[in-house]
Amino acid sequence: MCGIRKNLFNAKCSIILFLILSQGVCFAAEQATITVVFSSDIEPYRQSYEGFKAFFDEKKMALRAFEHDLDKEDAGVIYSSIKKEKPDLIFTIGTKALQSAKEKITDTPIVFSMVLNPGAMSGPNVAGVSLDIPPEIKLKHIRRILPRKKNIGLIYSPQSELLYEDILNACTELKYHLVSKKISSKTEFPGVLEDISPQVDCFMMTPDTDIYYPKLVEYLLRASLKDKIPVIGLSSNYVKAGALIAFDCDYGDIGNQAGELALEILSGGKQVNSCCVSPRKVKFSLNLMTAERLGVKIPPDIIKQASEVFGK
Repeated sequence: MCGIRKNLFNAKCSIILFLILSQGVCFAAEQATITVVFSSDIEPYRQSYEGFKAFFDEKKMALRAFEHDLDKEDAGVIYSSIKKEKPDLIFTIGTKALQSAKEKITDTPIVFSMVLNPGAMSGPNVAGVSLDIPPEIKLKHIRRILPRKKNIGLIYSPQSELLYEDILNACTELKYHLVSKKISSKTEFPGVLEDISPQVDCFMMTPDTDIYYPKLVEYLLRASLKDKIPVIGLSSNYVKAGALIAFDCDYGDIGNQAGELALEILSGGKQVNSCCVSPRKVKFSLNLMTAERLGVKIPPDIIKQASEVFGK
């Protein structure tokens, strides 16, 4: 009986301690000062920031926020201002903002959003939400939309080699056959595409600036129509240009996720140390004119689920 009472007493103490700590955390977060650094003033970045602020509004926690834009202010001036602002945390939006903050700031936590391939910019005071959609999530959506496509084509360079390995592992796990080729120069792309096209029934683009530039993308989309091979683009802009499908993040929710990370860091509940999470919400766009030219039938319920539909 004494043992039971002791356990109950310990449990009550634990609950009281938790409540005390929680109140302390909320107080600390309510007093937080945050500096926001934009890479530029574009709508997706603004959506991310709105999502970030919405998270703290939902938690009823006011933030004292200073805003800076690298397109409108000199970086040196911005980081001189940040020293005066003495923020508890810096929220960067876009690759340029993260890169500059990482170079200039070493003693303040940095939370980033709207960054592709953030691994190259990791650091002991850096954490955030990547724009990279995990390959397995893309493949699961492809399976729903194009259930008969099993052989996926991929061309990559040394820049996207790590991503290629992730895609290969995801294809193996989900029983897809990946037909891939590594190239060292974008001039090799047309010949390699011609070589692998007879072996694939779907082609996946990768965010690789060493390969893809406007004229090459135009060539790929023309070749895909000729060979009846659907292209999985990198964003809705590629679908508008002629790719069949592309997957995008929910930018507002990425900001919301960044807010969650920021609160955990401010409250001392999470170590920073290069923590990076993937987007949890994924949307897709479709080009119905491309589908018609490829002879691909998209079920009506899938079309309704698309965030954007082109070529209606």
